[in-house]
Amino acid sequence: MKGRIVNGLLLGIIMVMFSLRLTYANAGPIIAEEDPVFTMMPAGTTEIVVEEELLVFDFRKDDPYSVDIQAVYTMKNGTDTTVNQKMMFPLITIPASNFLNSVSISVDGKPVGFEAMRLQDYTESQRISPLHNYDDYITRANMLDMNELLTTWNKSDNELNYFNLDDEIQLITFNAPRQNERYEISIDYQINPAISKLMASGFTFHSRDNKGTGSFGKWIQNIENEENIQKIEFYVLGEPIDEEQLKFPASVTMNSKTIKAGKLIDHWVEERIHNEPAKNEEEYVDYLVRKIDNFIASDEVVAQLNDDILEPYFYHSYVGALIYDVNFAPESVREITVEYTARASRDRTDTSRYGALVAYLLNPAREWKDFKDLTIHIYPHHEQPYLLESSLALEENQHDGSYTAYYETLPEENLVFRMYHRDKAETGLLKTFSNPYILLLIIPVGLVLAVLGVVTLVVVLALKKNHMNLKE
Repeated sequence: MKGRIVNGLLLGIIMVMFSLRLTYANAGPIIAEEDPVFTMMPAGTTEIVVEEELLVFDFRKDDPYSVDIQAVYTMKNGTDTTVNQKMMFPLITIPASNFLNSVSISVDGKPVGFEAMRLQDYTESQRISPLHNYDDYITRANMLDMNELLTTWNKSDNELNYFNLDDEIQLITFNAPRQNERYEISIDYQINPAISKLMASGFTFHSRDNKGTGSFGKWIQNIENEENIQKIEFYVLGEPIDEEQLKFPASVTMNSKTIKAGKLIDHWVEERIHNEPAKNEEEYVDYLVRKIDNFIASDEVVAQLNDDILEPYFYHSYVGALIYDVNFAPESVREITVEYTARASRDRTDTSRYGALVAYLLNPAREWKDFKDLTIHIYPHHEQPYLLESSLALEENQHDGSYTAYYETLPEENLVFRMYHRDKAETGLLKTFSNPYILLLIIPVGLVLAVLGVVTLVVVLALKKNHMNLKE
């Protein structure tokens, strides 16, 4: 009997420890990345020299993952002619972000206006970790040629190469009967890539050979609210296709008609914003027109549209730029200040708790004719006062806990650093039991162990008393 009790107690302890391990392992993402931020760069060629830059990261205002960034550039025109320099502040962000609302740019203390441009969808911005090990995420950002993107944007600003709102689009709608049980339909297609391109909407899977032949499929099921049933449709750009180029079940019916491209896009926009203010309706239309124009220009033959055609515009990261002009008199020096608030990433790659991780890309500053004297200051948040790691060497100021670095020229590396509540990462048992998620199990686990201990003690005492009574 005692052996069973001991074995049961041991089993309970093992299960508790195993659950602690699982809780720690599944306590959340190792790193929740925000997008990196860039330094300022010239738009096009330049004769302007950066004499000095002061770069400040201030975490003290709000929460530990919000950082106010100030970059103050002292710039000189060393020529004997006037220079009207177009400047660019590159960024990767999402439309839903409030980032742009926090940006201010000034020249010699006076605010200047700027134009915000959305240059390209950042389609490869899936969350990849760890950010601070220079993985593909930062590599991709460094490889962006901002001036090339800006040139491409300017060329296509008022010009579309392949698509026009007056174009005729063939709209094919498929209707599949609702049944009491869920079933699958498949629609095969064959098009000539030289004269037609196909966009499909409402399907859940797709197989193809990139030569104009493939199949779209979808599971069909009863839905009580008919309004929530998504239509399954083909949009054919270029030459229409006929029923002989399609193969589908006999139970499925199809209807084909032509529609003006402008009317179709207006319909997509209305569907997306019917419950929202239509302040940016022209921007939404322009975005969709350019997406379709780029699709026609690409080597792709078939595209599967999102359920929400404008979802990428609202939620996907994009490469943008703030563009503004600064006039320099001959041999003049001017001070340009860029200020904004950014979100730091939450990283616990090798720690039990999250730290604030910031990636600041210095490489764009190499586009200036010359770059001298970079000073960096980091003012920590009181909840995360320690610089746990940094790609560039910084020294702690014992007076106020800030961190500082000075470089006579632009460093070879980007600045990537992490703030933390301890001065070093946890190890061993400290790492395990300092994880806040472990606390979710400490109390119930403690109660379980206490109950097991009390029950064991009661049983042992009862057995002992019974054994003594038998002896008497």
